Amino acid sequence: MALAKNPFFYKNIHQAIEAYGERHHITGRQHFAPLLGFTGVNGDIQLATALNYTTYNPSTPKPLTVDQLLVVMDESGEEVYPMLDALCRRYDSSCVKDSCTVKSDEDTVKDKLLKINSLAGHLAMKFAEFMEDGEIDLEEGDQLDAISLMIREEVVTFQNQQRVVTKNKE
Repeated sequence: MALAKNPFFYKNIHQAIEAYGERHHITGRQHFAPLLGFTGVNGDIQLATALNYTTYNPSTPKPLTVDQLLVVMDESGEEVYPMLDALCRRYDSSCVKDSCTVKSDEDTVKDKLLKINSLAGHLAMKFAEFMEDGEIDLEEGDQLDAISLMIREEVVTFQNQQRVVTKNKE
């Protein structure tokens, strides 16, 4: 089954592959190409074409399959979260890392709440900065998305830490 050629989603897959390559000091596309079935001398170029989200041609979309997406997700490590978030957002949901095993005390819960407020303020400042010209371009939108994801992750961690503190008081 092929994945819809959603530019936002494909951009996240592309970024995850590039981040994997940077983290391991290799070319991400060369690593992933054979794993995804793009074999031969130009496998990395075939993968780049499949991941191309800027010049989408509806007559020859060359989309990735669900199986290929799962391979990328399994191999990606920490870079899986932006892909999961993009997939969830495609279906009007959200995805955050859940740290249910967090042990906490009241001080760290307060620190987490302060961090959430700081990130929310940072998001508001960036939004105001980006709106000075009257519009938000793709790169600015990506930056706002990244900050929003950090806020969602911190909120889930805060909720889990708060549950631990409340449970310990009972």
